[in-house]
Amino acid sequence: MRRPHPSRKHEDESMTTRRRSALRLALVGLTVTLYAGIHAASMVAWLPRLEAAYVAASLSGTIASRGIEEAVKQYQRFKLAEAPDRHAPEPVLSARGSLYE
Repeated sequence: MRRPHPSRKHEDESMTTRRRSALRLALVGLTVTLYAGIHAASMVAWLPRLEAAYVAASLSGTIASRGIEEAVKQYQRFKLAEAPDRHAPEPVLSARGSLYE
């Protein structure tokens, strides 16, 4: 069997090292991208729920302390203060309101 030229062997080792480094860099890049995607998707999914729960809890406290009429006024203030698509969904508020019937 023929032996590789010594300089050729060093060239092959250098290419292998470069390929490993490139693979490591690609895997780190993919990991960071995956983490960013998961983080963004979870924020899109959870943030509206948290906001709706906050509004519903706040209105529940208002109903308990000051009555339904004051809670309706507070809800209208919430709707005006936020973008139209970011207020608590009606089913959440209906479920909270049914506790006081």
